[in-house]
Amino acid sequence: DVAGPGELELELEPLGFARSDRQRAFVSPAAVANWGFAPGWEAVVEAQQLVVTSGAERGGRWRVEDVALSVKHVLRDGSLGDRTGPNVAVELGALLPEVHGEAAAGGQASLVLSQAWSDATVHLNLAGAWTRAHVPAASGSVIVEGPSRWLVRPVAEVELQAERGARPGRALLVGAIWRVSPTLALDGALRGAAMGDVGAIEVRAGLTWTFAVTR
Repeated sequence: DVAGPGELELELEPLGFARSDRQRAFVSPAAVANWGFAPGWEAVVEAQQLVVTSGAERGGRWRVEDVALSVKHVLRDGSLGDRTGPNVAVELGALLPEVHGEAAAGGQASLVLSQAWSDATVHLNLAGAWTRAHVPAASGSVIVEGPSRWLVRPVAEVELQAERGARPGRALLVGAIWRVSPTLALDGALRGAAMGDVGAIEVRAGLTWTFAVTR
């Protein structure tokens, strides 16, 4: 789904923790802003800052990574609203240069299929990218959410990644979403990943806040 026209949906992770075989770091903050600028359309800007506490690589003790700007459009409005069948959306984006990280740019495109039932909602994400290292990559993930009528619902995600010249990666996330109000949700999750020869564990906690910016 996308933010409604004139709405801003802010996804904020004030503080998280990530540990890999190479370093330990705090994620403070990570943010995604989704602005609905027309019916069925939204613009998305995202980034996260890592404060490295051990095993710092080149670039110093902190960096801003995963910087991206994209546009998302709902091709078919289905069961996530008041209709039947799957929701279908596409997203086209630019991978922007990072601060103290990858200095080059890239691009990505993704297709999102979502189907909601009374007891579960399933999202299928398929993406292709031209990475900041200028090699092709692809990823796919499946997200399963518990019943939307529950005040607190469980969430799980399985993700697979492939990049030319690198070993395939995989990740598993488990967490929960607490719908505090129609405009505010809190979430927490634990994520484990193996990207090539590097293993990682992340602890995440954040919120999603939706509010009107224009009328």
